Amino acid sequence: MSMARSEPRRRFSALGPRRRFAIAAFAGQAAFAAIAFGGSVASARILGPSGKGTLTAWTVAATLVALVLSGAYPNGLARAYLQGRRAAVIPTAALHTGAALVICAAGSLVALAVGADPLAVLLFIVIAAPLTVFANDMLVLLTAAKRPWAYHLPRIAAAAVFSVGACILYFAGHGDRHAALWGLFALSALAAALLYLAVCGGFLGVTGGAEPREMWQLGRGSWGASVADFLLLRCDQLVLVVLVGPAALGVYAISVNFSEVGQYLGNSIGQALFEDERTLAASSAGRLFRLTALAVGGLCLVVGAVGWVTIEPFFGHDFIGARTALLLLLPGIAARGVGWAASQMLFARGGGPDVARVTLQTFAVALPMWVVGALVWDVNGVAAASAVTYGVQMVLMVRRFRGGRAAAASRAT
Repeated sequence: MSMARSEPRRRFSALGPRRRFAIAAFAGQAAFAAIAFGGSVASARILGPSGKGTLTAWTVAATLVALVLSGAYPNGLARAYLQGRRAAVIPTAALHTGAALVICAAGSLVALAVGADPLAVLLFIVIAAPLTVFANDMLVLLTAAKRPWAYHLPRIAAAAVFSVGACILYFAGHGDRHAALWGLFALSALAAALLYLAVCGGFLGVTGGAEPREMWQLGRGSWGASVADFLLLRCDQLVLVVLVGPAALGVYAISVNFSEVGQYLGNSIGQALFEDERTLAASSAGRLFRLTALAVGGLCLVVGAVGWVTIEPFFGHDFIGARTALLLLLPGIAARGVGWAASQMLFARGGGPDVARVTLQTFAVALPMWVVGALVWDVNGVAAASAVTYGVQMVLMVRRFRGGRAAAASRAT
């Protein structure tokens, strides 16, 4: 019996560290998505399309603020880990989080002055955004450390906090419950940050000295790339809410939730490729790109079929428009998986500036397409524009990776 139980472990070990990491990372992403799905359904049922769109807009805003304030530190801390400079990681991340809190508190005064909702500013910007800064600092480091479950368990716990709370509100609550859902988002950010501190502090230690300048230098070039990539991934939602309204964003958010299942696989493969050329030769890139496209594309076919059947019964008839938007998004998700793999290999080789340039070029193409798509075909137009955008990003990123490889080979000869 023990031999039978050990056989799957033996086969898993025989896959090699990169494949093991990708499989474990996707398993963690799948667990996160399954738990978060319950919260998405409950919040959609409680809030309806308009309230769901408002919640989505604030979560996107909080995530964007955190990403801007994260700067170059996530990649800098990850590269420091790869170089063996581990004692300074947690102290630097803690100092970084404190600085982000001060900036968010000051920025909240500006937001209030222009008429933003005070409760939303407090929960999403003052509380959740700085906590997310700390989580961002740990995420790339755990990718570099090849610790997929340490990466995902805090995210899974955060999703559980929100989903369980949202389900309780749905079954037991009455009336307007948007404030309680907003509070659950801030609470989930706190849970994730505390768990990342416990997990990463356990193997890195927390007693070293902070090295903010040195860590920033190690990650330089990655800041613009990270922000631009997030805008490529989420700015379509901001354009939609501004030009069409929160109800349209509420519908679109459901299609995005489903499509992200395919994206999680692409992310997992890309994370497994965050290695320098000593352990991952650039000559393997073409094969890895093809495998990524096949794997993510195949999963997207399944996601499209499942989403078409389940969106209306789970979320209600008001969200039925998410079905068509989902089908329009999915080809782009497969392309994004390939582009993400190329960007992670570039990041690990210190190619952050190259990633930033490509991503900004793609964003310059994407923004007018989103605007036209929203005005002409609202939700579906934005979905189609996003799919085209991800295809453009894939082409440019792969060309940049191959161009950088050719330049490196030329210098070597």
